[in-house]
Amino acid sequence: MLNAKQISYTTRNTLKRMGIYEPSLEKLIKGTFLMQSNLENLYNDDDEYNRLRGLMLMPNDDAVETINEYIRYRPEDRKKVSDASGVDLKNISLEDALTLLETNIAFMVAVTAMFYSSNFIKVPDDNLESIASAYKAYFNEDVNVAVFIEKYTKTFRV
Repeated sequence: MLNAKQISYTTRNTLKRMGIYEPSLEKLIKGTFLMQSNLENLYNDDDEYNRLRGLMLMPNDDAVETINEYIRYRPEDRKKVSDASGVDLKNISLEDALTLLETNIAFMVAVTAMFYSSNFIKVPDDNLESIASAYKAYFNEDVNVAVFIEKYTKTFRV
């Protein structure tokens, strides 16, 4: 398992560099990483047609859509991602961007934040029940909210 303190630090600082930091968004992204990959896997290629990428194990199709439709061709968002992660989507190929989505944690944070914002997700409260419910609604409908809260609290020592 990757160090939870390092994930917290990187997530918080990436969101701050993007200018979109909110405690609830930080918790939503960290919870997504935890529930999807247990902070252990940077990718899963069990399905050769739809590789799962990054700590969020985002399906390849969603990663491509988020990068191409919500970041690459929106200069303001592309700059936020570039400033926060060092990944300049204007000057690299999609394949290189997808590879970086498995190796650059700040880029994982930025893409996950853009995924949630592209779906107009706004976590109304900074409490774990609301955050777990948002994760369940927009990323993994099969998750048990109580399990999310228990795992998050134990891992991130809330």
